[in-house]
Amino acid sequence: AAILKLAGTDKRFTVYHASNNHSIFMSDLVYAIKNCGFDIQIVSDDEFEKMLGEYARNHDDSDVVSGLIAYTSREGESVHPIGYSNNFTTEVLYRLGYKWPITDDTYLENAIDKLNQLGFFGI
Repeated sequence: AAILKLAGTDKRFTVYHASNNHSIFMSDLVYAIKNCGFDIQIVSDDEFEKMLGEYARNHDDSDVVSGLIAYTSREGESVHPIGYSNNFTTEVLYRLGYKWPITDDTYLENAIDKLNQLGFFGI
């Protein structure tokens, strides 16, 4: 709905960050995933990176984790996320009559359920 609203705006504005402006913690997402019936284990960053690497080396469908590997650190290197602001987009959407819903447990669980229905998790 937000993207459709933005598609009808003045052509002088061509770059928007159409993302919900309500932040969540990773722990909120983990709890929502567990509430949706997924068995998720909490591991250290090193263990996670090791498991990703092993999966990529040992499975024919290793491309499913390649996007995650791009965001892992490598020895001697640091990962530096690039920040952005969607304040301008959020204000435009408010003026167009659109307000992002609060990202609560129900919102997260509905999103996870929809992704699961689309086969996003591969199970």
